[in-house]
Formats: sequence, structure tokens, C-alpha cells
Amino acid sequence: MAGRSSSRRPEKGRLRDARTHRARFGARLRLDWWWIAILLICGSFQIYRGAPIDGAFFLAAGVALLADAAGWLRRLDRYPLPRVNLTVQIVLGVLAVAVITLAPQWSVADLVVVCVIGATAVIVSWRGDDIYPVDTEAERSVEQAEALRRAAVRSAVLWACAGVFLCLWELLHFFLAMPSPQAEWDHPVLSDLIDPIVANPIGRAVCATLWILGGAALLRRGRHP
Repeated sequence: MAGRSSSRRPEKGRLRDARTHRARFGARLRLDWWWIAILLICGSFQIYRGAPIDGAFFLAAGVALLADAAGWLRRLDRYPLPRVNLTVQIVLGVLAVAVITLAPQWSVADLVVVCVIGATAVIVSWRGDDIYPVDTEAERSVEQAEALRRAAVRSAVLWACAGVFLCLWELLHFFLAMPSPQAEWDHPVLSDLIDPIVANPIGRAVCATLWILGGAALLRRGRHP
């Protein structure tokens, strides 16, 4: 009897953990389902309009949100990120700008550098640890925590509005440009507006520098309010 009772306890624990996991997954989906749906729809639309690389990025982001809601990405937190000092960050940033500037547009080197920078930014912002070597702050008060929560909500709403606006812009101009070449000229999508700037090395250098500095500033601002 004692052995049978002890064998039931781990089973009850597993069932309880499974129910807890399903409850967390359901709660996250209720919050994130529309973001996941938007990303998957955008990715599918990009593939439909003949931009498979853009579509792959959108679909990967949607799948990542779904995996995070399911708790599959929490296992990555056991692997701490290396801390990188400011000098190393500057050197890596200069090398990245040099590669983006000098490499042919859409070349393998260009795509690899852009993908590595983007993936690194996503990983750093997604995780709870930090790559910046700074002193640990004292525990915040309840009022400070509530103020940070409100600031995060405002930031999320603003970024969501900007993202929805850009998506609607692309969608509207895509359909407006369909009837004829003249309509396509009159209603350019964002990529058509940016292409002349990044078509020359100077424009690529400026855009790459602003992209890296802006991303680093957002990461620091978001992780050290």
C-alpha cells in the first residue's frame, strides 16, 4: 500500500504541472493571439506578393511568440549571455557597418550580418538577463514598479500603433499599385522609397549606423529605465 501511494504522488504532481502549464499557455494566448495572428497573416501576405524573405521574418516572429507562450523558450534562460563592454560593442558595430557598406546589397555577407544583429537584439530584449556590465540596482518600490508597468504599456501601445500604420500603408499601396505601371509609380511601397537611399554605399553606411545606434539605444532604454 505504501509503495502504491508513493507511486501516485509523482503522477499527481505531473498532472498538476500539466494543468498549470496549460493554464499559463491559455492565459498567454488570450493576451498574444492577435499579435501572433497579425504576424502570421503578414508573413503569408508577403510570400503571396513575392517577397519570401520578408515573409519568412514575419512567420518566424509569429512562431517565436507562439513558442514563448507555450513556455518552450524558457529553457534558453539557463544559458547566460556573455557580458560585452562598450569598447567591444563599438568595434563590432564599426565592423558591421563596414560589411553592410562595402558588401554588395543582398549578398551573403550582407544578409548574414543583418540577420546576426537582428537575432542578437531579439534575444537580448526577450530574455531577463543583461549583456551590459552595470551594477545591480536596488529593489524598486511598489510605486516604481507600477510606474514602470504603465510606461511599458504606453510604449507597447505606441509601437503597436506604428507597426499597424506601416502594415496598413504597405497593404493599401500594394493594392493601389496593382492596376498599371503608372499606378505603381504613383503609389510606392516603403521598400521602393528606401531602395534609392540604400542603393549607394554612403546611404547604406548612414542607414546601418542609425539602425545599430537606434537599436542599442532602445535596448539600453528598455532594460535600464
